[in-house]
Amino acid sequence: MNITGMSEQWVAAQTKQKGDGKCIPWNSLLDKRVMPVPAILVETFRSLNAYRR
Repeated sequence: MNITGMSEQWVAAQTKQKGDGKCIPWNSLLDKRVMPVPAILVETFRSLNAYRR
């Protein structure tokens, strides 16, 4: 599931650049204008709403 708008290729390239540390810097996400927290909340509430039905 891709909820943040990042492609898998971009994530793979970022993790290869970092080496052993698998963190992706926040400024890289901001450059792509990705806001993961609101997207995660939206998906969570959609999932909970679907479960209630």
